[in-house]
Amino acid sequence: MTMLDQEVARVEESWDFDEESYLRAGGFVRELLQTAASKGLILTEQDDRLYAYPVLISVAPSDRAVKIDRKAERRIRPSFLITLLRERQGRPARFKAADFLESLRFAYQVAVDRKSTERGYGSVVPLREIYELFTMMPGQAREYALPEFTRDVYLVDQSGVSTTRNGSAMELHAGTGTKSERGALSIVTQEGSEKRYFGISFSKGD
Repeated sequence: MTMLDQEVARVEESWDFDEESYLRAGGFVRELLQTAASKGLILTEQDDRLYAYPVLISVAPSDRAVKIDRKAERRIRPSFLITLLRERQGRPARFKAADFLESLRFAYQVAVDRKSTERGYGSVVPLREIYELFTMMPGQAREYALPEFTRDVYLVDQSGVSTTRNGSAMELHAGTGTKSERGALSIVTQEGSEKRYFGISFSKGD
C-alpha cells in the first residue's frame, strides 16, 4: 500500500461514524452550541429548534442533515454551519412584515368575533391563541412550528411596521411572568437578551 493509499484509508476511517445517531442523541447540538459560543455567535435552543437571529435551525437525523429555515443542509460540520449562519445574518432580510401584519390582524378579528361578548377591538388576545388560528388545518403546526411564529412576531416588531392597510394599529404586549401569563412567548434577540410577548391587540381600522 502506497503512502497515498494509507492517507486515503485514514481519512475514510475518520469519517466512518453514525451521523444519524450523532444528530439524534444530542452530541451534535452540544458541539454546535459550543462552536457558536467560541466564535461569538449568539445561538440558542428554543423548544426543538436552534435560533440565530433571524434564522431557525432544526436537526433532521433521518436525513442526516439540518434544516435552515426549512431548507435542508447536509454539510453539518459545526464550524462550517457557524460560518454559514454568520453569512445569513449579513444578508438583507426577506421577511415581509406588512404581509405578516395583515395575517395577524385577520386572525385577531376571528379571535374577537368568536368571543364578541367578552372582546372588542383593543382587547388583548394571547398570541398562543393567534398561533392556534394560524395552524388550524391538520399538519400545519408541523409545517409552521411555534418557534417560527415567535420569530416572525419578533421580526414584525423589529420592522417598525405596525399599521395595516385599513389603518388598524397593532400593539404587542409583553408577558410579565405572572400565573395568568405563563403562555408568553420568548425569544433571544440579536443582542442576546430575552424578549417576551404575551398578547396582541389592534385598534379599529377604517
